[in-house]
Amino acid sequence: MGEVIQVKGKPGHKKKFKDADDFLEMYHKYVDTIFANGFDEVVSWTGFARFANCGRRTIYRMFEENPGLKEKTMTATADCLMTGAIKGQYKSTPAIFALKNRCNWVDKVEARNVASDKTVATKEQADEALEKYLKRKAQ
Repeated sequence: MGEVIQVKGKPGHKKKFKDADDFLEMYHKYVDTIFANGFDEVVSWTGFARFANCGRRTIYRMFEENPGLKEKTMTATADCLMTGAIKGQYKSTPAIFALKNRCNWVDKVEARNVASDKTVATKEQADEALEKYLKRKAQ
């Protein structure tokens, strides 16, 4: 495990990380450790908290204080999940769901060309449509 830096933070708690770069460095060490240990665990915030000797709340606080930080961890997370699945250490279906939920991964990008009618209904048309809807709803 890497050395955890304790820096005095807000009253009531000590910061585990000097800044976002320190956080990312520790996160990459965590992911590298998973690779080195043959994917014996799945990358997770709980696992990272254990590795960094801090609570998950500390991790979430870092995300709140450093916009974009969470997104910077996605590449390492995705690499770890994909490599573990390809090597057969992780089951592919849970790895895919983790990639989708944690790394904003999509199966394929669909380009949609949607034309929209920007005409606005008149008050009479809106009243008529509402009346029809309410009649259907009452039946």
